[in-house]
Amino acid sequence: MLKVMTLNINYYGTKHGIWSIRKRFIQEAIQDANPDIIALQAVKKDPIMNNGIDQASQFAGLLPEYQYVVFQESVKYENGSSGGLAFLSRFEIVKTDYLKLTLHPGLEDTNQRIVLNTLFHLPTGPFHIFNAHFSWVYQQALDNVNETLPYINSFAKQSLFVGDLNMTSDTEIIRQFNKEGWVDIWAELRPDDNGYTFESNHPTKRIDYAWIHRSLKQQVKSIEIIANNHDENGNWPSDHAGLLIQLSTHD
Repeated sequence: MLKVMTLNINYYGTKHGIWSIRKRFIQEAIQDANPDIIALQAVKKDPIMNNGIDQASQFAGLLPEYQYVVFQESVKYENGSSGGLAFLSRFEIVKTDYLKLTLHPGLEDTNQRIVLNTLFHLPTGPFHIFNAHFSWVYQQALDNVNETLPYINSFAKQSLFVGDLNMTSDTEIIRQFNKEGWVDIWAELRPDDNGYTFESNHPTKRIDYAWIHRSLKQQVKSIEIIANNHDENGNWPSDHAGLLIQLSTHD
């Protein structure tokens, strides 16, 4: 069985707690879920925070069983910090690549975005996991999807796509994945559950997803919401809850 976790960790945001507290909560959520592979969105690397170590590598230092880690920056800021996407894994990361998405000027969202593509070798063969964090601006998000789908479709059908897509499932943007042969795992397995992941302390939206290529649909065993542990002081792991997906690794 392969267990994959996805979570937007909200950079060094403090609305739901300072990073030292949130980091502990995320660490506990990872240990409870015990995933094999972790996809993180909204990951920060800041020269004045935690000795300039990116947030994914900080978790790798706390959880040495995740010996493979990759942080790919998508945007660089004037103060020398950067933001991007990351993976942590118990399995060897054979190869990584990324698609740089078009950033349109004049929109509210000024963040450069990417799709991070990571290749693993599983008992069933090569397996790609794509990690994304799309724009909250509709036109930009639409373009994000229009560029992403040809990219992910060009790889082997042994693929999983996860991330914070910033759009709810009733939008045409999200429906495009279905049209291209991708299965929304939550909608497939838990159609009667809302699956809300945002905002963590009062969830009203499902904007975090896991999509499996339709050829692997029968290998999906479960999906659940995780990383929603918190304390009485209003501290949460992130402004998002996470997802844990279990897949069969046997033909």
